Amino acid sequence: MAKISLIVNGNPVNANIDPRTLLVQFLRENLHLTGTHVGCDTSQCGACVVHIDGKAVKSCTTLAVMADGHEVRTIEGLAIDGGPLDTILSMRGVVIGGVYRAAIGSRAVLHGELIGREMGMSTWVSFAGTNDHALAHGEFAETPDGLKTLLKALRSKGLNIISIRNHTLGEHPQFVFVRFWGQDSALELAKKIRYVLDTQVGAMAPTPREKI
Repeated sequence: MAKISLIVNGNPVNANIDPRTLLVQFLRENLHLTGTHVGCDTSQCGACVVHIDGKAVKSCTTLAVMADGHEVRTIEGLAIDGGPLDTILSMRGVVIGGVYRAAIGSRAVLHGELIGREMGMSTWVSFAGTNDHALAHGEFAETPDGLKTLLKALRSKGLNIISIRNHTLGEHPQFVFVRFWGQDSALELAKKIRYVLDTQVGAMAPTPREKI
């Protein structure tokens, strides 16, 4: 067993744990802070992100003993100010549990039926962390014709591409969904995402040096 002492969301915590325990397990199972999730098996989704001494880290790949002597903040102890993000993104988001989330719906026809946001036809973004140190992830809905431009725009702003996939088959127009994530201040992340949104509607061209 390993003894650890740390500060979690402003409160001192002392515990004896198996040295192989992941930080996400310790937070969820020992401290019952269930806002931190394991959302994938590749450490790419961002659902496990917490802050250690103000720096965003993935708790699903961090051992709890590595947080010994440090300050940890989980989603329960963090909050994003949604107002400025609404202004930059031209969206109306909501903040629940300290996490900002907003979406823009798209429309398509599937088997003769009109489908939209309720069937996952949407571009959505989510911000977690603090205003100064945030992690954003989400998904852009795009047609195949606009995919190359979208990928260039994401890479030109340093946003990481996780996956490109379909949600449905046979819709018209066809949509592909590009999952992404990035880290920066919340405002800077919002500006980067706004840039990508602008390239989708032709209001701005992606930086030419980026090649896909």
